[in-house]
Amino acid sequence: MSGALEYLIETHGTASIAAVVGAELAGEPQRGPGRFATDRAAAVMSGLGLDYVSGWQAGGERQLYFTAKTDSLALGVSGYAYLLETDLARPSTVRAGEDTITLSMDTVTLVVTLSRNGREAMRLDLASEMARLAEAGGGSGVPLPPERLVFEAAGEGAAARVQLRTLSGTESAGRYRVRLARALVLLRFD
Repeated sequence: MSGALEYLIETHGTASIAAVVGAELAGEPQRGPGRFATDRAAAVMSGLGLDYVSGWQAGGERQLYFTAKTDSLALGVSGYAYLLETDLARPSTVRAGEDTITLSMDTVTLVVTLSRNGREAMRLDLASEMARLAEAGGGSGVPLPPERLVFEAAGEGAAARVQLRTLSGTESAGRYRVRLARALVLLRFD
């Protein structure tokens, strides 16, 4: 069933499955090759209460797909100086005023590290947050209220508020492999 869903999404788009699984679970009408089709098929399977099984997947892995219902997103910005939209699964470096900010995430442990001018300023452990969400029924592919995916951290002269928009990957025995972690990140420096 996983392969059939992936094929339909990749070839005919999400509209081709909406009548069977429902419009909310199918997502916005679109189609795309590769990762989009795989991630969307995994989200649909999870939303149906089934495990997504990939031909490339090792035994014992579970697909994860968290997404925020972004049409109701209102992220408080008071007290923060910078807003970044990024994929935490890929290291990124940006200029923020006189500072150079680097965000990187260990895609296995889900620890996000923020560095300022080459020095580590803080860490955010998303693994414990993901475990909490999974226990509460998250990860099913059905969009969650955005406040459930907001995490805060503070460190050496820095603070951040992270609102995950989409996170997809796999989990096996408490170890994660993340392919995508789209997020809004608010930053401030003391």
